[in-house]
Amino acid sequence: MGKRGKSAHVVRRDADVVDSALNTGTVPQVRRRSKRNITQKQKDRFIAALAETCNVAMALKESGISNSHAYRLRQTDPVFAENWDAAKATALEQLEWHLLQRAIHGDEKAVPWQGKLGDKYTEYPDHLAKFLLTRHGGDAVAAGSRMGSLGRLNELRERREKVRVKLEAEIERIEAVARRGGGEEGE
Repeated sequence: MGKRGKSAHVVRRDADVVDSALNTGTVPQVRRRSKRNITQKQKDRFIAALAETCNVAMALKESGISNSHAYRLRQTDPVFAENWDAAKATALEQLEWHLLQRAIHGDEKAVPWQGKLGDKYTEYPDHLAKFLLTRHGGDAVAAGSRMGSLGRLNELRERREKVRVKLEAEIERIEAVARRGGGEEGE
């Protein structure tokens, strides 16, 4: 026995090994396939599961690939890395679509009554709508808050204009009374 990779029991899997065993009378030891040798089928399973769940741990379990091997493969295989990113993007798009449907159409819920489900109502999860607006650049939310601020600013400007008009009318009335020599404004 020698150092790793040089021992007599490490065997290649080809016809030479079989011939050697037959000629020498020794029985070669067959090792299991290393987990490092990830098959294309495992890669495909991983990518499909990731696209469906957007969960790396679940995709690893489904494909039989270990965590460290998957991330190593992601670093060394650009096609696998690209497929990984595309699968996550697909899963996130599906999740976003589902959340959008819930935000728009709401969740139907039933009111429990005396141990049974009673009337149904639709609940609209506003937090999902806010999340989706933020997700799409945040500009929509920021614009909404700016629009709220602009709306408030415009409202204040209108009020200021109304007060200005009233004050000018009152000043004109007081000046008219003063020109007539009428004295106090209360007359």
